[in-house]
Amino acid sequence: MKLFFNKNFILGLITFLLLIGSSRQVVASHNPNSADPVIPEKNGTYDDPDHKGVKVRVFVHPEKPVKTTLPSLVCELPDPDSQTTVGKEAWYLPSNWSYNLNPASTPSTVGSSNLATIAGNGFSDWSSATGNKITFSRGPDTTVSRQAYDGKNIIAWGRTSGSAL
Repeated sequence: MKLFFNKNFILGLITFLLLIGSSRQVVASHNPNSADPVIPEKNGTYDDPDHKGVKVRVFVHPEKPVKTTLPSLVCELPDPDSQTTVGKEAWYLPSNWSYNLNPASTPSTVGSSNLATIAGNGFSDWSSATGNKITFSRGPDTTVSRQAYDGKNIIAWGRTSGSAL
């Protein structure tokens, strides 16, 4: 079997091997035990101590801090209609929690005028269950009827697929 190489392939291979060899020399030329200045392990742009005119950009990614705060609430709501036992769950809620209602989406069987009363009674129960550590407050009514990742708590009716509530 004969192998044929053209001169461009051979020149490319020689250039590649020379680059690999020279990069190994650059890496090996810096002696961390010498008195030479060393690039710090801090974010920033620094002069390369081994190569004049060359800059090195250092990016340091610190470890993610461990969350040490305790949960603001622990849920221990009894359910008289259930024999299930569930352990304590930690919830992270702000001390002030606001919500907006969409009365226009309320079915006629419920009545849009009853939505504020229903929501208010529900949040009153939640406030009592949290030991009044959270203040639930009603914001202005809205016409929003679909979920969105906008930081707002909207109470509205809408169609869902299947038997979702």
